[in-house]
Amino acid sequence: MAIVAAALPLTAVSAPAVVPCTKVVPNDLNNDGRADVVIGQPKATVDGIADAGAVDIRITGGTSLRITPQLTGLGAAAAKLGTSVALGYLNDDCFADLLLGAPGVQGGRVVYYPGSAEGIDAAKGMILQSDNPTGSDRFGSAVAIGDKVAFVGAPFADPNGVKNAGRIYAYTKTADTFAPQGFLQQGTAPVKDSPEAGDHFGAVLAHHGGLLAVGVPDENIAAVKNAGAAHVLTMGTTDPWKVQTDLFLSQDSPDVTGDPEKGDKFGAAIDNQVRAIGVPGEDVKESVDAGGIYTQLQTMTTNSPALRWVSQSTKGVPGKSNSNDRFGSALASGAAFLCPGKTSIAVGIPGKTVQKTISAGMVTVVSETGSDCGTVVGRQTTQNTAQIAGKVATGNAFGTALITVPAVGLASDGLLAGTPGASKQAGRVVNALNLPKTSFFSLGGKQAGSLYGSVSTRP
Repeated sequence: MAIVAAALPLTAVSAPAVVPCTKVVPNDLNNDGRADVVIGQPKATVDGIADAGAVDIRITGGTSLRITPQLTGLGAAAAKLGTSVALGYLNDDCFADLLLGAPGVQGGRVVYYPGSAEGIDAAKGMILQSDNPTGSDRFGSAVAIGDKVAFVGAPFADPNGVKNAGRIYAYTKTADTFAPQGFLQQGTAPVKDSPEAGDHFGAVLAHHGGLLAVGVPDENIAAVKNAGAAHVLTMGTTDPWKVQTDLFLSQDSPDVTGDPEKGDKFGAAIDNQVRAIGVPGEDVKESVDAGGIYTQLQTMTTNSPALRWVSQSTKGVPGKSNSNDRFGSALASGAAFLCPGKTSIAVGIPGKTVQKTISAGMVTVVSETGSDCGTVVGRQTTQNTAQIAGKVATGNAFGTALITVPAVGLASDGLLAGTPGASKQAGRVVNALNLPKTSFFSLGGKQAGSLYGSVSTRP
């Protein structure tokens, strides 16, 4: 696992006043006590290169800047920069750090920037690559930041010669480089199951509170293709890159309701707090690909998962399960999304038809337990909801991606929702919950087909 360390030629942004170091906001790049917004755009065309990709960084109350492959040292390539984005703390300073996946480069790469009072410290940027840098592993398809550990998914890696079974690489940050800490793969204890062709282990990653959740939506369960699965890995405290236990979950697991079906895609989405798993391809009665989610990951045990099934057919959840809704395509958790003092789960439904407008999209917030907000079990938001930016339109796919904006000193976290189908698929990101009317277009300008707002950022 190699590291390419180089000064990345970006212009720094002006320094805001900083506040005492608290680290209470996981996506505060400049330590001003406010969450910053980072949006990946892997399908952006840059300098005539399709799928070069780009990433927009918006420092709250400050300057915005755009990162492209040419500026990072990746060169002029279809890098798909911004396919994955994660913010978190990789060292002991006061500034959140940034990982940007670029799996389109041969073998795949990840761009690292440390946070700073200016937003990011471009001079200390680095590029990470795997031990197979000229292969087709798609290293960087997913990224997550744990307890000072960078986790990078390479879902097309061939562990033990098993084609596209996938693996996850782990790195720790030292003063001026990254130290490889090995890799995780199915069948290497204590990680359960066995690598199978096309599993794409590492395609979906989320880390929170000592848990690394790995979605494997292309996992075959017995003979059922792409039924999907997930691993909930308890990581070590002394060595937080080492797996202690693995809870392997699928719809074939004991105490998990439902049955594995072709194309269910269990594990296609996992929220930022590892509370819920999306199953967007689930058929609900006669409604094909209506979708659903499982909640209560945080309260389960290895002997009794106690997962709660939620769909639009669940009592109290607004709406109705319809074909091609794909409820559970994106997930995000946050404080007071549904009721004060409680963490609830926002669910993206990008295929939802709204007032006869096909694939306009919707975001529905659900109670984690079904009772923690009293009789309020769920509420829904569309672009026809008051104070939400934009308007309902065919193919907008509102809710394709979700980004939690953590609040400091406030009772409510905010939520942004990607609307990649808007403006001839140029896309935009808009407010969805607990935020003033907000609309972000690509800093590179509207670009038809670039699907801005299709990537969920992991704080």
